[in-house]
Amino acid sequence: MAMNLRGRADGVVDDLAGMYSKNPFWADDGSLKPADIRRSLEAGAPFGCMPVPGFFETLFMRIALTTNWSSFFEELRIDGCEQVRPATHEPTLIKAQAL
Repeated sequence: MAMNLRGRADGVVDDLAGMYSKNPFWADDGSLKPADIRRSLEAGAPFGCMPVPGFFETLFMRIALTTNWSSFFEELRIDGCEQVRPATHEPTLIKAQAL
């Protein structure tokens, strides 16, 4: 789960360029339900550390990443242009067989 650190970490303010995020990972037993993740974030430390997995372990692991960029939305106005409603965003699912 990518976490936006703007306004949440010392010195990381909204007018800085770049992507300031933290991408924590949870083991299967700690991420089965959204409530499990919320509980672990609210509880704070202790957090465990694991070594970075190797190439083949990463290649065959079950992993998902979720992001939410809605907090970055800002109305954009360009002289002489009309803003149109964007197409509806639909999540893309990739079947395991395709990998």
